[in-house]
Amino acid sequence: MDIVAIDHLKKYYGTSRGVEDVSFSLKQGEILGFIGPNGAEKSPVIRVLMN
Repeated sequence: MDIVAIDHLKKYYGTSRGVEDVSFSLKQGEILGFIGPNGAEKSPVIRVLMN
């Protein structure tokens, strides 16, 4: 059973694209880490999940 399931997440700032087509799922006991270069929109994905 999935604890978190995200499918095709999108985030726009007005008409500007921020995040496009992010999908993942987590099962109980799994750990997820967001890694990537500066400007890869890691923080906006986490902010959307927290809201």
